[in-house]
Amino acid sequence: AESDSDAPPDERAPAFFVNEDGTKVPRPRTRKERMGMAYREAESSRFELRIGMAAMIDSDGFKNARIDNLRTTLGDSLRQVQEVRWANKVLIEENAEGVSRVQRAEALAQQAKARAQWLEEKVSGKMGHTLQDADATWTTASEQSRPSTSASHFGTGGTFRASLTSAEDLTSAPLRGPPFAPLAPSTAG
Repeated sequence: AESDSDAPPDERAPAFFVNEDGTKVPRPRTRKERMGMAYREAESSRFELRIGMAAMIDSDGFKNARIDNLRTTLGDSLRQVQEVRWANKVLIEENAEGVSRVQRAEALAQQAKARAQWLEEKVSGKMGHTLQDADATWTTASEQSRPSTSASHFGTGGTFRASLTSAEDLTSAPLRGPPFAPLAPSTAG
């Protein structure tokens, strides 16, 4: 047949016949054409199969990579949540400690205020004294507790009279009784 020739496709007969009414009728294929068509179809089906298998393998790989990525992200999120929970626990403890400190400070301030009011009431007039009386009482009490150096203790000519009792004599107080250790010899000339 004409189609069994090895001539290039442009020189072969067309793949269809044109009838007298203009309709196209496919020309029956020769054995060589049928074998070539089957070979090309099998080759394309092999390529399609390989592409499909590669797509399935890629999809499995993408799924595994996605799962690994999700595992990594989940682990990071869990670590971050644990750190935030730990920091929140520390902040709650510090906040409770600060609140207790503030409450103690407020209680101490209220106690100090109550003491100040009580002292003010006691000093100002409920006990019958004014602030001036309290100051005068304090000055007289402090003057009485100090040793006197008035002129009655000094004789004529500025000599000190031995009228002080031993309790008032401050210079003899540390030397009462024998010393605990022997005194060092004097180095004065």
